[in-house]
Amino acid sequence: MVPNQIGSRAKTTTVHVGLERHAILTSHAIDVSSQTRRQITASQLLKFMIDRFADQAKAELLKEFKNNEE
Repeated sequence: MVPNQIGSRAKTTTVHVGLERHAILTSHAIDVSSQTRRQITASQLLKFMIDRFADQAKAELLKEFKNNEE
């Protein structure tokens, strides 16, 4: 999948992350925004994380499941 440029619009769907995780994403997005003087939303931050780190997260989750089976 080709990552969208931050700030670009794309066809979307909704994924529930819960209030606590959304608050964490929002806090980090605000930090990035204040340090870069560019508005970044929680959704943009999450999309960036998925585009950059999904493969690593998948590998770690598979490893964790494998370790729990042993």
